[in-house]
Amino acid sequence: MKQLPANWWLPWLVRARTQLVEHRNLLNRINVFPVADADTGTNLVATVGRAADTAGLADEPDFATAARAALRGARGNSGTLVSVWLLGLASELEGLDCPDVAQLQHALLAGAQRVQSALSQPAEGTALTVMSALAAVPATENFGGYLAKLVDVAEATVRQSAHAEHARHGWVDSGALGMLLITAALYTAITATEAAADYSDLLVLPPAFEGKKLLDSEVAGARTQPQVEVMCTIQLPVYEVTALRSALDTIGDSVSIAQVYAGHEALWAIHVHVAKERDALRVLEAAGKPQDVRVTALDAAEHRERHAGELA
Repeated sequence: MKQLPANWWLPWLVRARTQLVEHRNLLNRINVFPVADADTGTNLVATVGRAADTAGLADEPDFATAARAALRGARGNSGTLVSVWLLGLASELEGLDCPDVAQLQHALLAGAQRVQSALSQPAEGTALTVMSALAAVPATENFGGYLAKLVDVAEATVRQSAHAEHARHGWVDSGALGMLLITAALYTAITATEAAADYSDLLVLPPAFEGKKLLDSEVAGARTQPQVEVMCTIQLPVYEVTALRSALDTIGDSVSIAQVYAGHEALWAIHVHVAKERDALRVLEAAGKPQDVRVTALDAAEHRERHAGELA
């Protein structure tokens, strides 16, 4: 196969959601970065599912429209990163119904670059690291070999995340593992075969987890701030975004700003962790008019209660 079939991305998104649903509990349990709030799996399922559902309900499915829908409804830090990445791919492939290997490789590079530019403080050993590793895989003559190499590289990168600065108990990074599942789903959707199961050991709880609770007193007590996650969209001219990013960096962390739609008054998706909701709203309202504001408490006890069924 030298070209992808039309609308190839739709079965990929559907398969990716299935993979994420199957491993949602595991992704939640090993979630420790940037906040140990046990919701990476839940957030990825909701975000990728939003893209798949938007495309599935459309009369004329469009990859970019699905990716923008995911970004506007993204859940959490992990959902934001993946939706920005998807939009980077879709924007690069716009107008290409049946891309070849080289075009997909260029799209993966564009996706990784877009995520990198959205983040104020990119960290190694995360989903972004996997995205960057995928972008570095050289194109081959056919899709079978290229997609298999993508899975191999994603697996190796995920394993290295267990040695990242933020890693705990020898676990791999939850967002990085989510990206491996998404990459494996791409291989399966295009080749109609399951990816080699060399990473199957990553899809069970690591031995270090036995006898431990993810949100134990050590993890919960180590963080006193920030307390809430604030997400929204806002319309701003491009030249005002740098000032907004600097202001958000001053009051919080895990800041990401990604463009949803271009234009003189572009639409931006905002994500930040802050001590108090009003801290973020004060900065955002000084810049413009935030829309679709979503606030989630990062309190460990609250997240334990919210995800009690998943963590059982």
